[in-house]
Amino acid sequence: MNLLKAKSPLHILTPFQARVLQDLVQEPLLKDFYLTGGTALSAFYLQHRLSDDLDFFTEAPQAVSRIPPVVRKIAKTLKARVAWGRRFETLFECTLARGGERLEMDFALDMPGRLKPLGQYRPLKMALDNSLDISCNKLSALYERSEAKDFVDVFFIHHRYMALTQLIRQAHHKYPELDDYGLAMAFFKVKGISMLPRLIRPLSIASLRAFFLAHARRLAKGFSGS
Repeated sequence: MNLLKAKSPLHILTPFQARVLQDLVQEPLLKDFYLTGGTALSAFYLQHRLSDDLDFFTEAPQAVSRIPPVVRKIAKTLKARVAWGRRFETLFECTLARGGERLEMDFALDMPGRLKPLGQYRPLKMALDNSLDISCNKLSALYERSEAKDFVDVFFIHHRYMALTQLIRQAHHKYPELDDYGLAMAFFKVKGISMLPRLIRPLSIASLRAFFLAHARRLAKGFSGS
């Protein structure tokens, strides 16, 4: 199956990434997982940037601990090297490398509180996270770590899917701990962004900073009383 043809949502993947994904979802254990995160957001919903990782969530408590042998098998088939990251009952991180290319993969136990049902990418029979839950997860990620890719993702979510003010309201249902003060402080961290991820759609650092600083000041007004 050619996942990279122009009409495929996964044409943004490299051949190596596409092969890893195709081999992964053929494994019976992966029926318990669904694709989420930046790759899912860009490939299936926004088409805004390239991604170097695959994120899979599951609601099956024991599924994550059974992933390492699957990764080892795929690495052997593809003649790729494996670097193991953090390994817990609820989280497993690894990196596959072949030639000059690296692909990071995270497998994690999802938290309860899904806002909408999962979808499916039928050509691969792969479970796929919906745009609302991914978007709320992305806002939560920005709140927690404030990486460039999170700012870029939320920027394009606002411009192509859902206004940031509406996203914040939706995210409060899934993440009650997302307070407006913390979000404002996270948005102000855009001033430290000096490099963007590889983009498909145009965006400048100046535009990114202006957008989030305006929203940070708007949120901060609610605390200053001004």
